Parts: sequence; structure tokens; C-alpha cells
Amino acid sequence: MQVRFPNYISRGLRSRRRSDSGITLVELLIGLTIIALILAIAWPNVTSGIDGIRLRTAVDNIAVFFTEARNMSDRLQTPVQVTVLPEEDRLRAVTIDGAWRNVYDLPDRIHILLPREPGAVILFPGAPAPGLRLLLEAEHGPQTGLQFNVFTGVAEKWEPDEPVSAI
Repeated sequence: MQVRFPNYISRGLRSRRRSDSGITLVELLIGLTIIALILAIAWPNVTSGIDGIRLRTAVDNIAVFFTEARNMSDRLQTPVQVTVLPEEDRLRAVTIDGAWRNVYDLPDRIHILLPREPGAVILFPGAPAPGLRLLLEAEHGPQTGLQFNVFTGVAEKWEPDEPVSAI
């Protein structure tokens, strides 16, 4: 038994079979090549933009970290030691009696450029903030400096007098 389709359905099936050829391998390769070229051109800009965002976020987080250490010194009425560990890309704060401690690790690909050696400052309750300067660097080049105002203790942007290179 043979199934018979109405005339308009059989015509549509035949014409669809003839025009349903798709894309060729050459067209696919050309499209992929164009996409690869666009990505190769845009990639450096994308990565430097991401590093800049990481750097700004790290600066903001360090300012919050330092403010929290000052607040804990005032709140607990005990000195707080803030230690900068450049080789570990880490900041550590601890009260003298050890009742409170906090650690901030910098994000991946962000490094402490200055100070080059580990150092510490002590925050006394109700006293002005000690002068502390940090220079952070992203792996792909951008640098941002941060210093703490001696009178207010507020973090401010700091630009070194001359460019600093990682040695």
C-alpha cells in the first residue's frame, strides 16, 4: 500500500531536499579564522582591564583592612600591629594581646612592590595613624600607590616620584 500525499505537500518535500545543502567546510574555516583574529586582537585589552579592576579592588580592600584595624584598636583600647609581608603578598593585623587578628591576602596576579622588605606599624588607640605607603602592581603592568593620611588615617592615592620596577 502506497501512501499518497496531497500535491502541495509532496512539492514542498522535494524542493526542501534540493535546497537543504548547509554550509561548506571552507565557509566554516573562514568564519573560525575571523573569530580567532578578533580574539587575538582584543585579548590584551581584556586582560589589562581585568588586572586594573583587580588592582582597584585590592586597594579598596586594603583601605578597609587598615580602617578595621584602627577601629579594633580604638574599640578594644589596645595597640594593633599591622604587618606588611611583601614576599607573601599579605597583610596581617593582630592586637598586642592576641585577642583579635585578621589577615588579608592580595588577589592572584597582584603583588606588593613597595615596601620590598617585611615591615610593621603599630596603631595606638586614639593616636594619629603612622605614615604607611604601599605600592601595588598587577602582573601586566599597572601600578597603584596607597598611603594613609597621618592625621585622619584615611587611605589616599599615592603616586611615587619616579617609576618603580620590580627587581
